[in-house]
Amino acid sequence: MRFELRARSVQLTAAAAFGLSLSCASGAHAQASAPLLMAAAESSSVPDANVLPDAPSSTVSHTAALSTAQARGGRTAPKHAKFIAADENAQTITAGDKVVIAVRQLVSPLSLGGEIISAGYTHLTNGAPNYGTDGNAFAQRFGASVARGSSQEIFSDGVFAPILHIDPRYYVEGSNFSFVHRAFYAATRVLVARTDGGRNTVNAPLVLGYAASAALNNAYYPQINRNFKDTASGFGGSLGGAAIGFVFSEFAGRFVKAVHMSSY
Repeated sequence: MRFELRARSVQLTAAAAFGLSLSCASGAHAQASAPLLMAAAESSSVPDANVLPDAPSSTVSHTAALSTAQARGGRTAPKHAKFIAADENAQTITAGDKVVIAVRQLVSPLSLGGEIISAGYTHLTNGAPNYGTDGNAFAQRFGASVARGSSQEIFSDGVFAPILHIDPRYYVEGSNFSFVHRAFYAATRVLVARTDGGRNTVNAPLVLGYAASAALNNAYYPQINRNFKDTASGFGGSLGGAAIGFVFSEFAGRFVKAVHMSSY
C-alpha cells in the first residue's frame, strides 16, 4: 500500500511537472508571437511605398483645347494670316485680331483679283448690277464689286465672327487627303466653320455677313436691281463665289503664298 501511494505521488508530480512545462512553453510561444503580430499590424497600417496615389483628375482648359485643336505642324503661322497651311500651327486670336484680318483682306491682291473677275464676268454677260456694257459701266461694276467684297469681309470677319466667337481663318487640309475629300472640305467651309475653341459649327458669320452685304447692295445698285429677286440672287452668287475661293485656296495655297497673294 505504501509503495502504491508513493508511485501515485510520483505520477502526480510528473504530471504536474509536465503540465507546468507545457504552460511555460505555451507562454513563451505567445510572448515570441506577440512582437510578430504587432509588427504585422503596424505594417498593415503603413501604406506600401510601391503603391502610387490616385492621379488627380485632369481638366483641359480652354487654351489647351484650342492649342490641341489647332496643332497641325511644326511651324507657326503669322497671327493675322487668313489661310493656315497644312503644316502650320495657328495662333490664338482675339476679337481685335479678327478685325485686323478682315481689314487686311480688303487690300489683299487675292481679294482684288476676285473682284476684277466678278466685275468682268457680269460685264460680259450684262448681268446685275445692270450698269450697261460700255467702259464706264465696267468701272461702275468694278466699284460695286469692291464695295460688295469689302462689306462681306467687314461684316463676316470683323463684326459677326468676334460676336459669335468664330475663327474666321481657313485651314488648308493639304496633300495628306484625297482630292475629293479636299474639294468637298473646301466647298463646305461656306457653311462650316470653327469656334474659337476649335470645334466645328455652322459658319453663321459668313452667312450673316454675306446676307447683310447683299442687303447693303441696294444702297448703290441701279434702281432696276433693287428688289428681292436680285438681292437673293446676289446673296446666292456670293456664297458660290466664296466656295470657289476656298477650293482655290485649298489646292493653290502654296502658289498663293509664294506670290504673296494673301495675308500669310
